[in-house]
Amino acid sequence: MDGRQSQTKRNGRLTEDSLYHSLFAHSRDSERFLVDLTDSLADAVIVFTLPQLRIEYANKALTEILGYEVEEAVGMLAGDLFPDSTRHLVFQERLDAALEDGKERFCSEQALNKKNGGKVWTEIVATLIERDGEISSLVVVVRDITDRKLAEEALIRSQARLELLNSILAGMKAGSSVAEMIEIALDRLQD
Repeated sequence: MDGRQSQTKRNGRLTEDSLYHSLFAHSRDSERFLVDLTDSLADAVIVFTLPQLRIEYANKALTEILGYEVEEAVGMLAGDLFPDSTRHLVFQERLDAALEDGKERFCSEQALNKKNGGKVWTEIVATLIERDGEISSLVVVVRDITDRKLAEEALIRSQARLELLNSILAGMKAGSSVAEMIEIALDRLQD
């Protein structure tokens, strides 16, 4: 057995020192792989510590979606990302319900603050992470759904206009006067 083999193995077994170095190197490789993996995603991945809900990790997509550089986001509190305390409270209530019910995941649609002061509609999927028998972290995947929300709002407005036109047509068929049709239209607009 040469000198290198004797440092690595004794009596056919790995030494603690060589095992530690092997695991440490593997751990660094695994961590780099996970960072590279999350940075390749279009969705933001944010890890919050519990119970403070302080950001301990975020991928590069956070910059694209919310405008915060990863370095400035780490250390921020979750509440800083919500446009008002009510929306933060809704998120906190969902988290508390998941903890109470023993659920490991919850979903939510929320408006979040962009660094530039704007708002972005997001779909949030939050997963509780357990370490050493205790829930210690919350991994949140954030997807920008602003375009979808704008399309939904446009569809609702179009449906309202269509209903208004249908009620006007129904009034015309029933022989209603122009004044009655205008009154119907104004009533519908106020609803």
